[in-house]
Amino acid sequence: MLVLFGTGQYLTQTDPINVNVQSFYGVLDTGAGQLTKDDLVSRTMVESETVGTDGVSYDVRTSVSDDLFDTEDGWYVDFNTAAGERITQSAQVRGEYVFVNSIIPTSNPCDIGGDGWVMAFGLDGRTPDREVWPKLGGEFVGFKTEGGLPNPGSFLGDYILIPRSDSEILSEEVDVGRNTGGLGRVGWQELYN
Repeated sequence: MLVLFGTGQYLTQTDPINVNVQSFYGVLDTGAGQLTKDDLVSRTMVESETVGTDGVSYDVRTSVSDDLFDTEDGWYVDFNTAAGERITQSAQVRGEYVFVNSIIPTSNPCDIGGDGWVMAFGLDGRTPDREVWPKLGGEFVGFKTEGGLPNPGSFLGDYILIPRSDSEILSEEVDVGRNTGGLGRVGWQELYN
């Protein structure tokens, strides 16, 4: 069992200025007992590129590491401490990928919230091995959204709908591939007698 969670808080007046290190974790629950961060493989977030599509530019990021976690108990990735980036939402797994949004609150009390990142990691914490975000035209963890904090998304077919704190709803195409194994129930219909 892989337990996926992030750290961070956005509840009190002092939270927006908190720049403590926040992380996202994928921890294997083997029942072995207490773990520390040293028991996990570190992933490094790289933000070195801007991608343009349909006249819009997106800051994108990747998650890199040469290490697999075969003898370790999972992985983690630290976020941008200078910006105050954090996770305050639950992760969602689709196929071989975990979707999670980070937030970067603004310290301005008159603002609508801040910015954030819309992301999808491989279950090993690396950059996905496919173009999960087709509009970006490459293999990226995700992209930055500005103008409002991204809230948890809802999947609808090949799209994820992500409401933001500025009342805008992002409609993003996703490609998680198709599971060719046993899918289980894919639909149902209630019958009346």
